[in-house]
Amino acid sequence: MHATNSSDSTPDGVDDVEGDSSPKEIVPKEILPKDPILAAARITEVAMPIVVAHGCELVDLEWRREPVGWVLRLFVEREGHDPRKAIGGVTLESCARISRDLGTVLEVDELIPHAYNLEVSSPGLERPLVKPADYRRFVGLRAKLQLGTPLDEIPIRKVFRGEIVRIDDADVVHLREDDLGEVALPLARIAKANLLADAYRPSPKPGKPGKKGQKPKSSATHTSAPTTDTKTK
Repeated sequence: MHATNSSDSTPDGVDDVEGDSSPKEIVPKEILPKDPILAAARITEVAMPIVVAHGCELVDLEWRREPVGWVLRLFVEREGHDPRKAIGGVTLESCARISRDLGTVLEVDELIPHAYNLEVSSPGLERPLVKPADYRRFVGLRAKLQLGTPLDEIPIRKVFRGEIVRIDDADVVHLREDDLGEVALPLARIAKANLLADAYRPSPKPGKPGKKGQKPKSSATHTSAPTTDTKTK
């Protein structure tokens, strides 16, 4: 005798009832964590593929309560943007498309159960430095780094300005500081960091003196104003 086993067969002793009237399990929709840090991390997971799909990268994301209410603010730039290269910054059109697509996904998923303002914009000339990769990418540019607490070796300083030399395998940023020379600042101790508006000073052309504080055209030309999309539930 050849026995068969089918996934839709009816077990012995059980009547075959047409249709299944048993109640289906209702899976509740995901609700954003109340903790702003955890909430920002979850929104980043949702936003990242959308930003990448538009040929951009997510520089930073803020989720906070402000006088106007809750604000979700994304800073994005064109992938590979560098003031030393002919790769322009993000356009206003790209910001608008990212805002539209992210707003739609958040609305469909009902991840944020209350009203909020969504803003997508360029990080500007003084781009935040957040990840180790940011420091590697902008080696040779000038930056401002602010520590949460002073270093034991330099107890009277929390703010440092200078040229990024490198970031080592231990995530220690080496900065050629304007006043102190080279200093080593652990990334874990850095509370806030950003490029300076004069981060890149291109060498003057032969026979033409450079202008003090001159900025590269690519950075200034393509810095877009924020595009805002307000979501109200």
